[in-house]
Amino acid sequence: MSKPRAKLYIMPGLHPAEIFLEAGCPEKAMTSAQQSIALQGEDPLLRQIMSFVCFRRNDNDLGFRYLAYALYNNPLCCRKQFLGNETVLALLDTLESSSENEAAACLELPFALWKEHLLPVACKDQDYYAHIKTLAEKNGETVSCNDNLTGLCFIRALYCAEVLRLSKSNHETMVALRSRMKTFHPLWLSEYMLVFS
Repeated sequence: MSKPRAKLYIMPGLHPAEIFLEAGCPEKAMTSAQQSIALQGEDPLLRQIMSFVCFRRNDNDLGFRYLAYALYNNPLCCRKQFLGNETVLALLDTLESSSENEAAACLELPFALWKEHLLPVACKDQDYYAHIKTLAEKNGETVSCNDNLTGLCFIRALYCAEVLRLSKSNHETMVALRSRMKTFHPLWLSEYMLVFS
């Protein structure tokens, strides 16, 4: 049985949900993104499109929840034009003005939003936690001097550590994750720890 075309990428980096959104059909964009995720699994760009639609509906809580799914997964896959929230856009502009390049600003965005208490961690979504944990473990084994990869590993480890902290479970694993966060980005870890002091 073939999969409906509105649920699959047309070509790498171009999904029908984007086309629906740019054509002014946000509900079709939302449906296409949801169906694609149900078929193919997590996708940061599609979660970002879902977030954008929610922000346009003035549903900020759901907008930030979907944005969290996008950014904790991989902020480098997200697109500035689909951020959809003025606070987030302003923060990204600030990061871009002080970062060495656009990728560095995008990688710092989820951490900066988390520090502002704008990017929630979905403690109860065990499927998403398992997805991010798998990505964090896989990437953590291959970290080299690639700044993008170390930033991405930090963000994913932060997500997993926060799930464990908020759910008050597995303290030893949380401490181990924080130790890994220090190896990925010592400055960010010190900023992370300051949030709790």
